[in-house]
Amino acid sequence: MRDFNQWLFEEYTVGIEIPNAHLAVSNRRADMPKLYDIAKFVADLGQNGIGMDVRMVDPKTLKPGQSVEDIDMDKVSGMMEHPNLTLDAPLYISKDLFVVDGHHRWVAAANNNVPILANHINMMFHDLIEFLNGLQYPLNKDVE
Repeated sequence: MRDFNQWLFEEYTVGIEIPNAHLAVSNRRADMPKLYDIAKFVADLGQNGIGMDVRMVDPKTLKPGQSVEDIDMDKVSGMMEHPNLTLDAPLYISKDLFVVDGHHRWVAAANNNVPILANHINMMFHDLIEFLNGLQYPLNKDVE
């Protein structure tokens, strides 16, 4: 028998979909870089001749760069209630349209059917992850 909290969680997150889940890369969230020093990141991109542009994207065209099992649907549900979600913090996406950082914001925007701001990095996903893992300042963390 389900307890009340389990029932409430299931009812609260029903209907939330992860776009292109079948294309997900199997990286665990704990292995994915979390960008905390954006200024250093942008400087490192420039020093390495890697371009980045900012654009609004249709979130349903993006693909998950981490395992979909690590996307916290409760967190996504909470984010879906914030009207400024699309502009507060941009996603980081690769040249081949994989989400590198911002999976929860991405899923929330997709389920709200609104475009989202993204930093589009001119580097293929696997190369970008390798590049980020070679830097000192990205952190890796598990689901909170």
